Amino acid sequence: MIPHHDLDSLMRELFGDISLADRAFYKSCPIDVLLGVDLTLPLLRGQTLSMGKDKPFAILSELGWIIGGKANSSGQNSLQVNHIQLVSDHLINKFWELDSVPCAKPLTSLEEACEDHFLKTHSRDENGRYTVRLPFHTPPTRLGNSKQNAIRRLVSVERHLISNPEKYKLYRNFMKEYLDLKHMELVPDSEINNSNSLYLPHHGIVSDTSCTTKLRVVFDASSKTSSGLSLNDLLMVGPRVQPELFPILIQFRIFNVAICADVEKMFRQIKIHEEDVDWQRILWRDSPTEPIKEYRLTTVTYGTSSAPFISTRTLRQLAIDEQENFPAASRATLCHFYVDDLLSGSATRKGAIQLVSELQEMMKRGGFSLRKWVSNDPDALSNIPEELKAVDSKHTIKDDQPIKILGIALLPDVDKFTFTITVNETDVWTKRKVLSEVAKIFDPLGWLAPTVIISKIFLQDLWCHHLSWDEELPNSLARQWRIFQKQLPLLTKIKIPRCILIPQAIDVQVHGFCDSLEKAYLKTQSLPRLELCSALLLANLLHATLPTLTVRISETFAWSDSKITLAWLKSEPRRWQPFVANRVAQIQELTPNVHWNFVSGLENLADSGTRGIPPTKLEKCDLWFNGPDWLRSSTFPIGEFEDNPQLQEEMSTEAKRTSKLVMLTVVNATFKAEFFQKFSSWNKLKRVVAYCLRFVKNCSLAACKRRKSFLIKAELNEAEKAIFKFIQHDHFSMEVSYLSAGKQLPSSNKLIPLTPFYDDFGIIRVGGRLKNSILPESQKHPILLPKTDHAVNLIITDYHVKLLHAGPQLLQAALREKCWILSARDAVRRVVRRCIPCFRNRPKFTEQIMGDLPEFRVCPSSVFQRTGLDFAGPFLIRSSKGRGSHNTKCYVYVFVCLGTKAVHFEVVSDLTSRAFIACLKRFVARRGKPSEIFCDQGTNIYGASRDLKREFRQLMKEDAIHQSLVTDNIFHFNPPSAPPFGRLQ
Repeated sequence: MIPHHDLDSLMRELFGDISLADRAFYKSCPIDVLLGVDLTLPLLRGQTLSMGKDKPFAILSELGWIIGGKANSSGQNSLQVNHIQLVSDHLINKFWELDSVPCAKPLTSLEEACEDHFLKTHSRDENGRYTVRLPFHTPPTRLGNSKQNAIRRLVSVERHLISNPEKYKLYRNFMKEYLDLKHMELVPDSEINNSNSLYLPHHGIVSDTSCTTKLRVVFDASSKTSSGLSLNDLLMVGPRVQPELFPILIQFRIFNVAICADVEKMFRQIKIHEEDVDWQRILWRDSPTEPIKEYRLTTVTYGTSSAPFISTRTLRQLAIDEQENFPAASRATLCHFYVDDLLSGSATRKGAIQLVSELQEMMKRGGFSLRKWVSNDPDALSNIPEELKAVDSKHTIKDDQPIKILGIALLPDVDKFTFTITVNETDVWTKRKVLSEVAKIFDPLGWLAPTVIISKIFLQDLWCHHLSWDEELPNSLARQWRIFQKQLPLLTKIKIPRCILIPQAIDVQVHGFCDSLEKAYLKTQSLPRLELCSALLLANLLHATLPTLTVRISETFAWSDSKITLAWLKSEPRRWQPFVANRVAQIQELTPNVHWNFVSGLENLADSGTRGIPPTKLEKCDLWFNGPDWLRSSTFPIGEFEDNPQLQEEMSTEAKRTSKLVMLTVVNATFKAEFFQKFSSWNKLKRVVAYCLRFVKNCSLAACKRRKSFLIKAELNEAEKAIFKFIQHDHFSMEVSYLSAGKQLPSSNKLIPLTPFYDDFGIIRVGGRLKNSILPESQKHPILLPKTDHAVNLIITDYHVKLLHAGPQLLQAALREKCWILSARDAVRRVVRRCIPCFRNRPKFTEQIMGDLPEFRVCPSSVFQRTGLDFAGPFLIRSSKGRGSHNTKCYVYVFVCLGTKAVHFEVVSDLTSRAFIACLKRFVARRGKPSEIFCDQGTNIYGASRDLKREFRQLMKEDAIHQSLVTDNIFHFNPPSAPPFGRLQ
């Protein structure tokens, strides 16, 4: 260890001329580096020099000789007491957090785990009361012994309480109430030695401002056990599940009828699961003469890190579970609770009475109770017992006595906010004391900002003077602070109306003002940049405020007295340097529907908030509390500032330096094909190409002339022509080169019959003889297109869909009115064939399964034993060759063996009965008489004329033929239109 004061420099001469590792070892200096034993011991060589007993000695090391041992000092020993106080850091955080605009933060992994743990483990008993588990992120078995420390702390608390009998009485009453309400219980003797347990020390905190609990016992869950861990070290803290204070207060100012209350003993209305209560043991006795008893807390405990989350999350779960039964109370619980305090209300008295009734009943179902009810309308609390009200009807309410709600003083009788400020007198002022006084000014909505800014600038001056926390202020600064501090009580005269809406408001607008002052910022920045920062702060404030308002906002205005800032906000962010560009982009994103306008500095109420107003003048500052006079009129002086050269020069200081680049891009020949293949719709392809062409045009135009709206018809037509050019350059490159140069195509070119030509837009069209026709140009000279391009298929598909999935002929005719596609018939049929809707609407019907073959078709028999009969014709027979020859009709009767399918033909000259009988006789004479003949009656004879069918049916009706059939009984007539009866299928 180095000496805590300087030693005699002559000690250096005791060791002669040796090389010391520290030549000034006798001086008391701050420690530069601490070396561990693992590094120090290897540096020592072991050789020592001793000056005698109780004298200094030297040890040789790699760094040189090191001096140590005892030394006589002529200096006087001084007693040093070290004390670490973190209050200042807490005050600073609290002081600046009130000025920050609330913003949503994403949940951490531990917070998500804590929320999931609650959802899985919470439950309700038969009375509706909730039971929860402690959210451990590490097994509690890692906790060490804690009982001895709890005993020592209890004895220490008892010594303190004995010296203060009144406090001791409050302490006993609190613990007795805890036991009487069964919020703690004695540990059974059989479970006292349970190793899975923890003892929490406790102490009392006195609150003089509380009207219900003057002393509250807090249990120290941060007390370390023998393992070095505490209960709070193992518990998940959990996320914030309730709204911030800022939106709650904003919404509270909208209700015509205000309602305030808080939950009685909210933490202690929630049970802890029986498996976790032993991690909440305490030691207590009513008197030091009694033996120490062991208790365990059965409810959520003050002092545990998870208690705020568990209590607020349980309250939120109650609102979710009872949402259908109590919709108004559920909505108020979800949106208007801050921890256990309720700030809600309603637009009407009737709605307020209904809300109070629902809140009482819903809380009762969850085992909670609301108390300290306050309202600006006493009738709204007509059903509330007097003992549950914050003020009774007999006194206080008419005595202009403020009631503290979330740290803000409210006068319920006049429905106004006020301020309570206490001033501490001291002879010596330090930076710590000044900060403590300033932090006492609780102003979450910024009503006192003009006065608070003076104190902030004063604190800034203290930092600039490099004063330590407890160093006395110089006389000039101390005098300045005393003058300001004596004026602070004057702020209590200020009264702010709680309700900001007039009854039955028709048009509600929101106006925001911003301003900046160089003196308020410690880091030097240009004034335009500071004005832009103030605009960003206003944008964040509007973005946080507007969603909390429950009324319809017609318009939102933002006012600034900086023309440069407004000019930046009306421009593209990419024009400026990063500092300006980033903030302009944020403001434009946060306030897309906000009207930014210019206001003069004399009418800018934010100017008061930056320059500062002393407490003596703040109450009478009408501009700060009510805004400029023209806000009360129907029209506003929206200032249009001129774009003068001075403004342009000031803006140019933040302009981004630009450099012009010339780029050459070599595009692969397959780019067009690959690009077109990405699209499955003709309209999508046209629109994308149209946007690309617009981008090319906009690049060469000034920002004010660039087109940013929807595509128009002219742009789509231009994109269509560009696509046609792409296609023709890809498929007709040779033809394009000839025609663009005004040359004729070679005679061997396949497009010569179409007489193609180059139009004014560089597109090849089909020629023809219709130049003088009144038809449209696209019909007289259609655009020439190939058949094997993806874009052409998209065009055909587009026409096919527009024509309600027309067939190939109609589709081809429609396409010809605009395009001439080579081999159009094949291209159109290919597209139609691949159309899914068309395919689905042409289903293949099921076919009837053929029946079994008849017996004589599958059993052996002689030839023509069973015969099928039909005829064919007529046929024309020329009698001779040459001129004068005549044609004669003839017919052929066909006999088919049904067993072997052998065929026999007989020619007849006509269809008379005589001819048929003669034909039959010739067949019998040649093939033998069949046992059965199956004959068609004529309606299924394919290829016969209508006359032949009629004559054949007439032949079947001849008496001679029917007589023969009756006699032989060998003919079977098939039914009409029944081919299967012919036995040959």
